[in-house]
Amino acid sequence: MMRRFLVVAAVALLFLLEPGFAFLSPLQLGDNVYYFVPRFVIVSLIFLATFHSKKRAILIGLFFGVLYDVFYINIIGLYAFVYPFLAFLAGTIMRYIRPNMIVTSIVSLLLVTVMEVILYQFYHYIGFTTMPWASFIQHRLLPTMLTNTLFTILMAIVFVYLINKRWIRNEMDTV
Repeated sequence: MMRRFLVVAAVALLFLLEPGFAFLSPLQLGDNVYYFVPRFVIVSLIFLATFHSKKRAILIGLFFGVLYDVFYINIIGLYAFVYPFLAFLAGTIMRYIRPNMIVTSIVSLLLVTVMEVILYQFYHYIGFTTMPWASFIQHRLLPTMLTNTLFTILMAIVFVYLINKRWIRNEMDTV
């Protein structure tokens, strides 16, 4: 029971830290402005779906997706859909690929890219952003991927430590 609480508490901490790390953004270098968007919550959900429980990652994703929608963007349903969907996708992909930290990190970065593209397309469709696609790739997606690559490496190191200490067990190990 305590481990379940710790998992939710860790994701809650990342949820609260995510906007704090947005201090990196925007960064102006010459005439170019780069946006670094940390995606700590979704990366942690992908690792949870892979190494702990897909079902729990989906439920936690739904909860924090609704919180993100309410507190940060005021569009109810966007993150509430994207977080659980990507957690489900990660858990499903990892059923067919032998999960290890390198593969999970790569899948995590690919799914963060999918998330960014979904969000860009949605915001572009409703007229919330007028940023052209090429500008989105250069000024937002690539810097965001750099930021999240560093975090994913850190997350992989933490998960290896927790798995080795037996703090995190796969749901199948407990059945």
